[in-house]
Amino acid sequence: MPRNMSFALTLDQVHNREKDVTRRFGWRFLKPGDVVNAVEKGMGLKPGEKIKRICQIEIVSTRTEPLNAITHEDCAREGFPDFYPADFVGMLTSHYGCPEDKTVNRIEFRYLGADQPGVVAQILEALGNAIENGYSHDYDRPARDIVLEIHDWSGIAGFDHDSPVDVETGVAGVLQWRQTNPQPSET
Repeated sequence: MPRNMSFALTLDQVHNREKDVTRRFGWRFLKPGDVVNAVEKGMGLKPGEKIKRICQIEIVSTRTEPLNAITHEDCAREGFPDFYPADFVGMLTSHYGCPEDKTVNRIEFRYLGADQPGVVAQILEALGNAIENGYSHDYDRPARDIVLEIHDWSGIAGFDHDSPVDVETGVAGVLQWRQTNPQPSET
């Protein structure tokens, strides 16, 4: 079972697939080919709160280096294209209270399932196929229910029904489909 790696500081970058490098204090046991669950938050969960998986990633390479050895190119790969190395180092030293030259594990990864169509594309395709196959669309039914039903019927690759982000993304797909396929007017 894959381990969970928190991306609490870079949620948007991971959700948008704008990040393919991360620096960690630890995680030295990782090796190329290892699969890890990218999660929103791994520690400090409130009672009853569950870990929310974003996606799975595969480790491409790892190496240790001082934190302040980061390049401008790697700032962009970390999801901060407008940061200079000093900006990135300052952000982490401020957050973690560590020295600028602390040794980090630079981890390069790739998103698994990135070649699969996104959740919205799969929702649009499923709704289009349903209409083509003679099913009518219930415009009064909550979009969330439709997303979960599509997932139950045919599956949505890369979709986690317990993830609010995935469900919201699916709802956006239903609403997009409804906008381009308005409810027929009754005459």
